[in-house]
Amino acid sequence: MRQEDPNVLVWVAMHQFYAGADRLLVTKPTVVVEAFEAYFQEAMTKLATQKQSWATYEELDEQVMDVVIGALDAETLPDVLTVYVSGTDLYAHVAAEGPDIARRAYLREVVDPQLDRLAMKLRARGALDGRYVVVTSDHGHTEVVHDESHALTTKEEHSPVAVLRKAGFRVRPFKLEVARDDDFQAVLAYQGAMAYVYVADRAACREQKQVCDWSRPPRYREDVLPVADAFYENNKDGSLVPELKGALDMVLTRPPRPYAEEDLPFAVYVGGGAVVPVETYLAEHPHPNYVDAPSRLRELAVGPHGERAGDVLLLAHYGDRDTPDGRYYFADPYHSWHGSPSRKDSEIPLIVARAGGSTDAIRSIVEHALGEHPHQQKVSDLLLSLRRLPR
Repeated sequence: MRQEDPNVLVWVAMHQFYAGADRLLVTKPTVVVEAFEAYFQEAMTKLATQKQSWATYEELDEQVMDVVIGALDAETLPDVLTVYVSGTDLYAHVAAEGPDIARRAYLREVVDPQLDRLAMKLRARGALDGRYVVVTSDHGHTEVVHDESHALTTKEEHSPVAVLRKAGFRVRPFKLEVARDDDFQAVLAYQGAMAYVYVADRAACREQKQVCDWSRPPRYREDVLPVADAFYENNKDGSLVPELKGALDMVLTRPPRPYAEEDLPFAVYVGGGAVVPVETYLAEHPHPNYVDAPSRLRELAVGPHGERAGDVLLLAHYGDRDTPDGRYYFADPYHSWHGSPSRKDSEIPLIVARAGGSTDAIRSIVEHALGEHPHQQKVSDLLLSLRRLPR
């Protein structure tokens, strides 16, 4: 937007993306901290009532809206205003009633009144005249079983960490900061339905207390394939960690590239050092619940920074399962999670409105911007298209 209109005035409230904005609106840091503390605490406990359970997230969303509404008293109002209301996602993870019931209730009783407050303020300032309003959200949630059998946790004796250790790798501890001389050879990063495994070139750090050089890519056959093979074989027979037998849908990997080069797409590991393209594997093993998995995996992993998606990608049996008791996920016990290629996790709502606008005209604008294959990144194209229209 700023490239097309250097004078555009943009305010961003609580969004993770704010590059180019003139003003970032946030609530008190203590409120955010309290919300995340409640998020982790409630994942392990059941509070007395629904409203007690979501009270902290409601406070966060209310205070964010307080900040935005207060800022709208300014003499000059922004051309573009974005507001992120985060409580819906946070609450859905920990709600004992399950994500679908939780989201409906939270949207109805918390989010809707807050958006009404914002709309009233904008109307009072005449700021909705000729303005487009776009509402979208994060991905969906899928219900999971709230126990340690289905949660592939960080507890070493029964977790993916144990697979790596038994395969001969020293694993980075699960904490934010580690000592500069920590000698780990592998890193696990959890993301719900998926986990990323990063592997070092072990040639120069074979022995204990030898620090690995993480600026160098690992070796494919000596470092990466042993990881893929350990998870693949354990998934079949549970020989290393019996508790993880049958928990994984796919193990994916690819030959590493030097960091400045374009990274290769992931392929599905099928044992014995062999891989097959994702398209081929899915043709032979249909996953009707998955949406555009091959192309989305390419977008995740191919490019100059593709190594950030890991050397081995573990995809749990999660989005491919119809009932919660068959779903596994990389996290401590929660009531719902996300991150799979499933339709339930992947689709997002998109609402575009304009006071006095024609439904057909708005639909035409949206369809033209999104094209035949709607994609989350194309929301940006839509916003640019709306900015170019006369008010």
